[in-house]
Order: sequence, then structure tokens, then C-alpha cells
Amino acid sequence: IQLMAVMEHAYYACFGYQVTNFFAAASRYGTPEGLKELIDVAHGNGILVLLDVVHSHAAKNVLDGLNQFDGTHSCHFHDG
Repeated sequence: IQLMAVMEHAYYACFGYQVTNFFAAASRYGTPEGLKELIDVAHGNGILVLLDVVHSHAAKNVLDGLNQFDGTHSCHFHDG
């Protein structure tokens, strides 16, 4: 199973590729525990689960994006 757009993202009109947190399941799809259970059940049935993560599609927004995650503009994005 390939799960797409499961990382937290703020912009509802996008397909989920303006990620604001690579380590959080998108709250609009349920709880992190629910996602864990889905993956555990799939694994229990011998089904592999792929999480679609596209690092180059992170949100650059100053207020909710990842551009200043480490206090700089170049943790996930290039300066300039």
C-alpha cells in the first residue's frame, strides 16, 4: 500500500505536498494512533506500507513552514 500526503500540511487545496512537519501524521486523516494501527494491521497481513515523502515539496511559509526549522533559511531550502 502506498499512502500519499500523510504528513501534516496546512494548505487544503494542495495534494499534501506543502509539508509543514515530516514527523506528524496529517490531523485531517485521523490520529497518529489510527495510522499506526492501519500500518500494524497491514504488516500483520503481510502487506508492505510505503509512506510517500517528498522532501523538496516542504512549505516555505515563514509562519508554518520548515524554512526556519533550525533558525536559518537553508535547513531545507537554499539561500538566495
